[in-house]
Amino acid sequence: MAEEKKAKGGTAKAPPKASASKAQAAKAPPKAQVPKAPVPKAKSAAKAESAKAAPKAQQDKAAAKQAEAPKAPKAPKVKVPKPPMVRIPPPRTPLTRAETVKARAAAQPALGPKVKVRLVRSGVGTPQDQRATLTGLGLSRINQERELLDSPALQGMLFKVRHLVSVNGQPAA
Repeated sequence: MAEEKKAKGGTAKAPPKASASKAQAAKAPPKAQVPKAPVPKAKSAAKAESAKAAPKAQQDKAAAKQAEAPKAPKAPKVKVPKPPMVRIPPPRTPLTRAETVKARAAAQPALGPKVKVRLVRSGVGTPQDQRATLTGLGLSRINQERELLDSPALQGMLFKVRHLVSVNGQPAA
């Protein structure tokens, strides 16, 4: 029945409260009512008004600037040409040791007498400076032969490793 009254727009009666709760309510001091904070809708309305006013103020400022200063002619845009594309050559494949030796031999001009040097003993077990001298002579394997220009520097190198090489088919030592 209460549901029917709600549906028709009426109010339904609440069931009666117990007498103990009435007595407690009479003894309790009345609650102080706290004033409610202002509704945030008013703040949003104020913000909306100021937001509407801001574009108008900006329009007014822009119109004042246009009226005060005459427009300066714009400088013509200069088109800067792009630098030409540079073609990068593909990387070279490294030469093998034999190709390097041949290229060096071909590049050396015939300035004087040549000397044939052959490695007859291994550089293993020799001091580091002698192994470096063999590398400077271009000798890395036993029975490897090089034809070099005779010079005082070459003679000093051959003297250092004379026990490991032969010169023009004769032992250097």
